[in-house]
Amino acid sequence: MPVNWAPQVANPGEVQGFTYSFAVEYVPHTSNVIAKPEGYTQVRSDQPFTLTLTGSDGVARPFRVFDEGITGLPPFWTYRRIREGKNCNPPQNDIALINWNSNDYHRRTLIGATPHTTASITDEAKRLSLAFLYYLQTDVPRDDGTGFGYPELRLRPDVMGTADGLSMAPYIRESRRTRGLVRITANDILAARVPTARARSWPDSIGTGWYPMDLHPSVGNQRSLYEPTRPFQIPLGALIPPDCDNLICANKNIATTHLSNGSYRLHPVEWSIGTGAGMAVAVAYERSLTLRAVRDTPDALRVVQTRLLKSGTQLAWAVDVLPGDDIFVQTQWLLLQEIISNDAARGQSLAVYPDDYLTVEEYDRFVDFLRRHRHERTRIPNPLRWRDACTLIAL
Repeated sequence: MPVNWAPQVANPGEVQGFTYSFAVEYVPHTSNVIAKPEGYTQVRSDQPFTLTLTGSDGVARPFRVFDEGITGLPPFWTYRRIREGKNCNPPQNDIALINWNSNDYHRRTLIGATPHTTASITDEAKRLSLAFLYYLQTDVPRDDGTGFGYPELRLRPDVMGTADGLSMAPYIRESRRTRGLVRITANDILAARVPTARARSWPDSIGTGWYPMDLHPSVGNQRSLYEPTRPFQIPLGALIPPDCDNLICANKNIATTHLSNGSYRLHPVEWSIGTGAGMAVAVAYERSLTLRAVRDTPDALRVVQTRLLKSGTQLAWAVDVLPGDDIFVQTQWLLLQEIISNDAARGQSLAVYPDDYLTVEEYDRFVDFLRRHRHERTRIPNPLRWRDACTLIAL
């Protein structure tokens, strides 16, 4: 079991660092070194600048710039490469977007900052990124051991659309969050805490996601984490504040913790959050309901989830029954009703094995669900395949 990283007392000031990324082109046989940033030596020492990452297990993972690492790690360059030049016609130079621990700014937080302080913080963060660029151009060890720095790296302001070559806005990893009708914690998603193939099941799910619990250094805490998680769901209750019935959150501001935000903050998860939030708003408008009432009214919640499913949005994890399959919606609905037995094959795999029979426990759960759902007594074959169970559901 992993260490319990959750603090005993909340620390609202512990916010993940943000980053001003920048684009660089690799131009062989050229020198494109920028002017040495003010205070470079001190900045390099304080950050510090390195291509070696250390996980929560304490093991150092040294990356090289263009070559694979000694331990088989991919090159630093390909981590966020946005143009692989050899795939262009005619061939062009590679371009990479640099967003790395070394240019994460975590000295101060933007949350609650005054306009004056915000300007000071963003100025420091920009100078940090330019200092890291200078490090890559002049001081990083070359892969072949011949010296230091890659002056061949050329800043591309045109790619970023800015005069200084940095991103138009910083990449924010953590924001203010609502308390939510429900709150997602690290224990709900961490692989070491969840004994099944899927993370905690949420009956009000409006989407799915899967990313490790990835925490960069924070204000006042230099810890980095990158812990495996189970494929998880997005509960609608985490998007709705408990003290404001008609407000919905739709980004990094949902009811996660500092830790679980490390998984839910990633872009694909945010997109899924936004899709579900939009559908909930549409149903609230159509039915003249508050958003809290949409979530708490079974019929309204069912409409939200069914529309999402019919649009191809997955609300639960089933890798062998995908959007477009004739039993996709029914399979998703059964998963939302927690039909599967966690100790059986379907609970230990992301597959539902549609042609396999339900276990005894799954069959009993299905019978109970179906009779409650249809409000009538139905003759249900026994044994029953998953696929055949789906045909008995009227949606």
